[in-house]
Amino acid sequence: MIHAYELSAGRLTAVGADAAGVLWWDLVHPSREEEKALEDRLGLELPTKDEMHEIEISSRLYSEDGGHFMTALIPANTDGDDPVMAPITFILVGHRLVTIRYTEPRAFTAFPQRAEKSALGLGDGETVLLGLFEAIVDRLADVLERAGREIDAISHLEPVISMLERDGSIRVVVDTRTEEGTRALFGGSNPAAVLYTKNDFIEKNPNTTQALVDALVKSLKWIAQAKPEEIAAVVPEEFLLGDKALYMLAVEKSKPSYSQTGVIDPAGMKSTNDMLVQFDADMKDAKVDLAKTFVDRFAKKAAETVK
Repeated sequence: MIHAYELSAGRLTAVGADAAGVLWWDLVHPSREEEKALEDRLGLELPTKDEMHEIEISSRLYSEDGGHFMTALIPANTDGDDPVMAPITFILVGHRLVTIRYTEPRAFTAFPQRAEKSALGLGDGETVLLGLFEAIVDRLADVLERAGREIDAISHLEPVISMLERDGSIRVVVDTRTEEGTRALFGGSNPAAVLYTKNDFIEKNPNTTQALVDALVKSLKWIAQAKPEEIAAVVPEEFLLGDKALYMLAVEKSKPSYSQTGVIDPAGMKSTNDMLVQFDADMKDAKVDLAKTFVDRFAKKAAETVK
């Protein structure tokens, strides 16, 4: 199924998916035929359901064929007994928005209804995306407020934790936004990788690999000395989720978690592997050669040469 909307007098209006002025296509459990028709129209390839579920955290934001893709885990069925966290893909292409989903988050119903009744300052796909993000965050805040009356503890990510701290709804007792807190919980630094490649790519393209690592290390050095407002000023506006102050607060709280060198030490490699073995059944009997899994020579070189 495809819900399609165009702007009329500053308001969203439902139209056919093949209408000339569509600003937002919302694909819900799309068939392959529906995907193919939109791919041909926009000139890009849409991710499949399996690809959306399998995508690595570090690959959830990318650009391809003139489109900017982001996949995020969004809660749905939050009023029932079986809430789920499922991926939804957001695509901006030519100032138009495409969303792909296989669940029914309430924000995807509430936002179009509100935008149909009131002019919300929408003008292109980017402003529709921001409005949708605001609706998702507002809905999440409602869910968390309700949950706060029903639960004793919560484990979550940014910017949700900073939002709840700011509102006085929670008291943080374990904080993995700092290395000290991470070590206290996991027994090690438990680092997460950012750049993933296959060994044959590294061997065939050492200069390209080094350039990619250099760029990441340079970014880490800049983040280390930048103020939250400086970081907020250079990221895409959609990263702010309609609340710049909250974004800056989350950046400030999270900065201690960023490496300044990009180098992962052996103890960190082991702590990550130990955690996966403990919680991931597929890893329980796996034999992982950490020396071949984490390649640090490029990061070490960048640490010496990048200013």
